Amino acid sequence: MKKKKNIVIELLLYIPVWAIFEFTRISPRSFGYALWKSIALLLWPITKRRRGIMRENLRPVFPGKSDDEFEKIGLDVYLNLGRVYAEFCKIGALNQENVNEFVTFEGLEHLDAALAKGKGVIIPTMHYYNAELINGALAVKGYPVHWVIREVDNFFLDRKMDAIRTGSGMKVIKKERALREMLARIREGKIVSVTVDQKASFNEVWIRFLGRWSATVKAPAVISLRTGAAIVPMFSVPQLDNTHKVSFLPAISYEPTGETSVDVFNLSTIVSDLQSEFIKKHPGVWFWLHRKWSIVPTEKIVKECEALEKRFIESGYGADLSSVI
Repeated sequence: MKKKKNIVIELLLYIPVWAIFEFTRISPRSFGYALWKSIALLLWPITKRRRGIMRENLRPVFPGKSDDEFEKIGLDVYLNLGRVYAEFCKIGALNQENVNEFVTFEGLEHLDAALAKGKGVIIPTMHYYNAELINGALAVKGYPVHWVIREVDNFFLDRKMDAIRTGSGMKVIKKERALREMLARIREGKIVSVTVDQKASFNEVWIRFLGRWSATVKAPAVISLRTGAAIVPMFSVPQLDNTHKVSFLPAISYEPTGETSVDVFNLSTIVSDLQSEFIKKHPGVWFWLHRKWSIVPTEKIVKECEALEKRFIESGYGADLSSVI
C-alpha cells in the first residue's frame, strides 16, 4: 500500500530543489559544476552509511585495493554525481548548435544499422556517467528515444524532472507501468533506453554482475526475444574538457535456443559481462552506493544458475570481452 502523501510538505521540500535547478539552468556551465560539486563535497563526510555500503560493494570486485583507494573511488563517485546533476539541469537547453559541447558520439553507425531493420532498439544502460544527458543528446540529434525511469516520490519534483527531460525531445516511460509501453514503442521501431544495473525485486533473472550473483532486470532480454529488437550496448566516459565520449557497440549477436529461461539468462549475461568489464575499467563513474547485492539467492537458485552458466560458457558466448570496451 502506498503511503498517503502530504502535498503541502512535498511542495515545501520541492521549493529549494526547484530554486537550485533553476539557478543551475540559467547559470554558466562552470558555475553549475562548482555548485553541485560543492554540494557533493558537503555530503561526502556526513554520509558514512552510504560510504560503508560502497566499501562493501567494492571489496569483492577489487580485493587488492586498500580502504584509502576505496575512499578515493567513492569521492570520485560523489563528484561525478555532482556533475551529473549540474548537467541534468541543462538537458532542456540542448540543441543542434550546442549538443557537441556536451556529448561526442562514436559508433553511431551501429545504432543506425539496428534502427534500419525496423524492429526497434533497446539500449541497456546503467548508473554510470551520464545516461540522462546522453539520451537527451540523442533526441536532439533526431533519434526517437524513450527513457524508462522510476517515478519520483515527490509529485512536484517528478514533474519538474520530466519537463527537463522532455525539453530535449526525448520521451519518458514510467517504470511503474513500463512493459506494455516499452513493447508498443519497440514495435513502432523506436529506441527504448532502460537501466538494468540495480537490483530487481520481482520478475528478475539471476545472473552474475561484477562476479556476484545478482537479481537483475530481465526486460531487455525478454523484449528482444519477443519482438526481434536489437540490443545495442552503449558506454560513456567523462572527458577533461567537460564533454562525454559516448561509444556504441555493434548490436549483440545471439541465436535463440528456443528455451526461454536459457535465452533470457544468456542475453542478460552478455549485457552484464559488458557492463562489468566497463565498470572495472572505470570504477569512479559507477554508482557503488546502492545495495545491488542485498537480495541473496537461495542455494537452489545458485545451483540452477551455475548449470545455466556452464551451458552459456560452452556455447561460446562467454568469450573474453576486455578488448571490446
